[in-house]
Amino acid sequence: MITVLSLFPEEISSSMNLSEKLASIFNTAIIGFLVVIVVMAIIWAILEIFGRIFGKEKAEDAPEAKEAPAVPAAEEESGAAEEELVAVITAAVAAASEKPASSFRVVSFRRAGRS
Repeated sequence: MITVLSLFPEEISSSMNLSEKLASIFNTAIIGFLVVIVVMAIIWAILEIFGRIFGKEKAEDAPEAKEAPAVPAAEEESGAAEEELVAVITAAVAAASEKPASSFRVVSFRRAGRS
């Protein structure tokens, strides 16, 4: 059976008392932890650098695409032009759905963004 205290060679083990062996074990453990933390910090730094070089632009830096507020058609169009627009929309929907225009009615509509 291997124990922590049996990890020392016989020459060193015979010349060290128990407190020296424990201090040596403690020092080895502390050095091991420090090495692990330093290596993790280096990996973190490399990932940060790669993230800044190859990363996408953050949302706060990107220009915001604002949608135009939906304006009711009644405010944009007046009288006859609005009726003509409703008639065109009704005819387009009737043609696309292959149903008679009398089977439905246009209740409301709004302009889509123009490109």
